[in-house]
Amino acid sequence: MIQTALLLGCFALGLGPEENQLRAKVEQWVAQLNAPQLAVRQAAEDQLLRHGPAVLAFLPARSARLPAETRERLARVRQRLEQLDAEAAIKPSLVSLPDDPRPLSEILASLERQTGNRLIHAPGSNLSDPRLRVAFERTPFWSALDQILVQTGLTFESLPDAIRLIERLTDAAKRPRTTPSYSGPFRFDVAGVNVRTAGATVISIQVAWEPRVQVISLAQPMATVVAKTDTGAELSAANPAAQLEIPVNPKETSVRFGVPVDTSTTDQQLTQLSGRLDAIVAGKREAFQFTDLTTAKNVDQRIASATVTLEAIRKTDDGYEVRMLLRFDDAGDALASHRTWIFNNPAYLESREGKQISYKSYETVSQEKNALGLAFLFETAEPLTALTFVYQTPVAIFTRQFGYDLKITPRQ
Repeated sequence: MIQTALLLGCFALGLGPEENQLRAKVEQWVAQLNAPQLAVRQAAEDQLLRHGPAVLAFLPARSARLPAETRERLARVRQRLEQLDAEAAIKPSLVSLPDDPRPLSEILASLERQTGNRLIHAPGSNLSDPRLRVAFERTPFWSALDQILVQTGLTFESLPDAIRLIERLTDAAKRPRTTPSYSGPFRFDVAGVNVRTAGATVISIQVAWEPRVQVISLAQPMATVVAKTDTGAELSAANPAAQLEIPVNPKETSVRFGVPVDTSTTDQQLTQLSGRLDAIVAGKREAFQFTDLTTAKNVDQRIASATVTLEAIRKTDDGYEVRMLLRFDDAGDALASHRTWIFNNPAYLESREGKQISYKSYETVSQEKNALGLAFLFETAEPLTALTFVYQTPVAIFTRQFGYDLKITPRQ
């Protein structure tokens, strides 16, 4: 009865038919995690894993009152599914839409719901809300958006947390015609081709990423660059031994960089450019919430491959000092001393009424390859018994390579 009550208590109301069906199945499988037969227990664990991250919403909260076997198997399931959920950051969002005519605003709203990417289209004097006919079946986000842009004649611009559809610029006809290239959550396109007198032709590349994704760093190894001419000749970068570090503004979701191609021995037209970007991408952001602050000391919480430790809380004259440690299983180069993105992670105290109390200042206590220790100073007269400490952070860091292959057709 206790186990059933715990399970029912974690289920949200107002779910759709498919979610209710999954909820019922999860309840059944969780109950079977403590079955007498090993085969039944293993089959239930396999089913939970097979249904992917959608199961996470229906798993019971961590509780010592659950049977030991159930706790152990749930911990494995939760860890694996949280990791898979975090890995969505390096995969393209997929969209599906039936083949029916509908207004552009309705199509964009559906894409936004399915992907978490905010899309803006504000019709003005020259921007209407046309009816389009598109059909998507698990289509990658950027491919779907480009199909919409082709039908409407619009283009897009990247905002800090959104994509806005706009009219094409008047000088668009002067730009080379290109076919975008997609890799993971990234879209690559040629923004321009400029000839320089030093025997190099600089190809400007615009790379955009889905607004839901947090990109920490990008680098272009010039050794991976290959350009082709209209006769099929292959050319390398003008500086093949170099690696271009591309500055990434945390408030933007696109960046432009130039690739110099060695054209000192030819005057042929460039028709193709391929290469690879090395990227560090943050996984899904989650909130770590710590209660019982009066006795909290070295309390660990883990989601996916991130562990937050609430080390200690000390009373000060004006409030409290909260010390915590963030550790990743593998942060790659994401916590290097010159990177500041991690200090933008939200941290606050929250009252019982839901009021957020921001910290007045912080200091870095320790910094290692995979870990960062911080101390936050809060000014508040609220008692610790009425407060929760909340720290939000990506729960995984991914170092991955994303290739591009761009076709270039000069304007006539």
